[in-house]
Amino acid sequence: MNNDARKRIKQRITAFILTFLVLAVGIMTVITSIAGGGKTEEEESPDVPDVKTEESSEGNIFEKRLFMFDGFINLYSAYEVMTGAHMFEDASYGYLIKDRQGKLHFTWKRSYKDEYGEELLSFAEKTKARGIPFIYIQAPNKKLEGYTSFPPGARNDSNEDADELIAFLNGEGIETFDLRERIRDSGIAYGDMFYATDHHWTNETAFWAFGEVTGELNARFGLNIDPAGYHRNIENYDITYYPGSFLGSQGRRVGEFIAGVDDYDFIAPKDGYDFVVCDMVRRPDWPLSEGPFMDAVARESLLKDEDVSTNRYAAYFGYDYGLMMVRNNSETNGIKLLIVKDSFALPLAAYLSTCVSEVWLLDPRDEDAPIAEDVMREHDFDAVIVMYNTEVFDDVHFDGLCAD
Repeated sequence: MNNDARKRIKQRITAFILTFLVLAVGIMTVITSIAGGGKTEEEESPDVPDVKTEESSEGNIFEKRLFMFDGFINLYSAYEVMTGAHMFEDASYGYLIKDRQGKLHFTWKRSYKDEYGEELLSFAEKTKARGIPFIYIQAPNKKLEGYTSFPPGARNDSNEDADELIAFLNGEGIETFDLRERIRDSGIAYGDMFYATDHHWTNETAFWAFGEVTGELNARFGLNIDPAGYHRNIENYDITYYPGSFLGSQGRRVGEFIAGVDDYDFIAPKDGYDFVVCDMVRRPDWPLSEGPFMDAVARESLLKDEDVSTNRYAAYFGYDYGLMMVRNNSETNGIKLLIVKDSFALPLAAYLSTCVSEVWLLDPRDEDAPIAEDVMREHDFDAVIVMYNTEVFDDVHFDGLCAD
């Protein structure tokens, strides 16, 4: 048998194996979908709204249904590790970046528009016109100055977007608070500030930010939240450790071999409190959850699930609802806050809820979320906060602020 014949046989065998694998995966996907009733856990629960966070619900459903999806992703990541790659193609973000410190990042090109600043300015002025204090809080980015270094050709320009917005607001006399300027003095090691496989800050960093934000609200607006500092003292919280348990939103896109698997720590107050949590869009008169912190605020199912792909970051409140009200019946100071936010606010708001009477969380990414101006006018808030991370400069986060 000559070489050409051998080559043709190898090609046919390879084609047969690949065809067999594709057919097998397709058949097993159909079988497992039928066996599971054709629905994911989220679809089966009447209590879970169709809310899109950073990853589309359609994508999550596909991942859950495709047989051996995680196995294929990990096979891909193992190949990329062997080739020494630092940038990985992604259908939604173009590329994911692995920095020289071992953490994953989304690529981000400049996307700030003047109308974003104008929209936020209009909302701030309308809020202040009603005698309600307003502040824009800039959450930090995973690309940390003085620590993060990218491989050649990689870029994330989201900090520059945030710089431009803050410069504009400061020039218009609007109160701003840039957590990026304080984070180096937090006492948290740079490597522990953000997850390696997720774009969010760790709960430890969010707890630090809660203390900083509370201090600023008191100093600037005289709100007198937690005057004795009890709720801002980590000694009054239990920390539960879940080592090697969290493959974050970025890690799920490229597999476990690229940046490993993160540890996850859950911080909960030792005092139980008495909370009521309501979805004010879909069922305002019927609590989503109520009782002590671990029943009302925490979602223990996301903590107990042993699958590393479980979104443990959502263990506070569970989802980014369009408008959620958190009432602490154990706190009598009467302070009521509105936070227009992205997902970075979930853990911070959970800690803040221990020391104010009400926190309202409005997430404009929910297509059913009300206009922030309407909510501000309809309720008697003691302060209004807009808190975004640096990777939110798009129409969704700014078009829903004002009614006109």
